[in-house]
Amino acid sequence: MNEKFLFWCLVALNFLDACLTAAIISNGGAEANPYVQLYLTQFGLVGLLVAKIPPLAVLGIVIYTRWNQLRVSWQHSVRGILLALDVVLFSVVVYSVGIYLNLIQ
Repeated sequence: MNEKFLFWCLVALNFLDACLTAAIISNGGAEANPYVQLYLTQFGLVGLLVAKIPPLAVLGIVIYTRWNQLRVSWQHSVRGILLALDVVLFSVVVYSVGIYLNLIQ
């Protein structure tokens, strides 16, 4: 699969995860990820963006500006990692939808 497609899938899934997390917290739920919870405690809901944007920005910079400088083996590895992250984050989004639906009932 194309690394740019996988990257933008990851961006979209992170956006969905942030929206769902905000909705869950607004309806009395809690954040299960201690890393994100630290940012939520420090910065409120803006902390979601503070936690999620920098890693995506670094990854995007590598993919869009340095991709051709990576060895082929590194390119394959990064694609595999992106695919794995997409699958994991998709699962998190599906799980969060279930939590959100339970909270609003």
